[in-house]
Amino acid sequence: MATTWAKYFAVFRIALKNQWAYIGEAAVRSIFLVIIMYVFAQLWSTTYASTGHLMLAGYDVRSVVWYLAVTEAIVMGTPRLVSTLSEEIKEGDIAYRLTKPVNYVLYNYAQFLGEATVRVLLNLVIGASVAIVFFGFPSLSWVAVGTFVLAVLLAITMQFTLNMGISLLLFWIEDGRGLDLIASRMVMILGGMMIPLPLFPKWLAEICLWLPFQVVAYLPANTLVNFRPEQIASELFRAGMWTLLFATACALLYRKGVRQLHVQGG
Repeated sequence: MATTWAKYFAVFRIALKNQWAYIGEAAVRSIFLVIIMYVFAQLWSTTYASTGHLMLAGYDVRSVVWYLAVTEAIVMGTPRLVSTLSEEIKEGDIAYRLTKPVNYVLYNYAQFLGEATVRVLLNLVIGASVAIVFFGFPSLSWVAVGTFVLAVLLAITMQFTLNMGISLLLFWIEDGRGLDLIASRMVMILGGMMIPLPLFPKWLAEICLWLPFQVVAYLPANTLVNFRPEQIASELFRAGMWTLLFATACALLYRKGVRQLHVQGG
């Protein structure tokens, strides 16, 4: 068992090193994040000033900007798995991948996690730097920071299961760009990427809090800026259940897809 998991850890380390080798290129791409953060900082500052309120649904302007720094860092930092696996299936490269002595889903998770670790961390540093320049540091405790790290790991894993589930459907539909677009928009809107869920109408916020998309964006960001010890256990449990459910779905889709694998041109 130890040897088996060592394989995936090796894949994770290689992906980590590969991403780190091109950290300069990734930093250049992250300039777009600086622009986004600057625009949102100005937008929310104007919004709060125009309303005359220091707090909206429990968030002040500093909390909202830090919230956006986290959601943008995670969503922009996770790899586009669907497009990569779509090419593998269409070109027939997946036939070679399936002959490797590793589980295809776990192999891709290890690689996804390695790439996302560097990208998300870089984006967090850049986004936090912009937030510090405009609004300073948020009030944090070590418990909140530790819980935030766990929530980010859950968010990355949830994003992987969403992408992997769509990718595995390519065994049947062969083009998942439409589904990938829908999933990304669900995370953006219903997952609270652009606006904290408590700022939604109450009925809609209550629905979104029970959807899996909030695990990717809202949960880690809200854990950092609005840490509530009395609720975090139930929120993490719900996130864990969603992640486990989607991981199980990925395992079932993989098993059925391999049985009827038909690769065009492969």
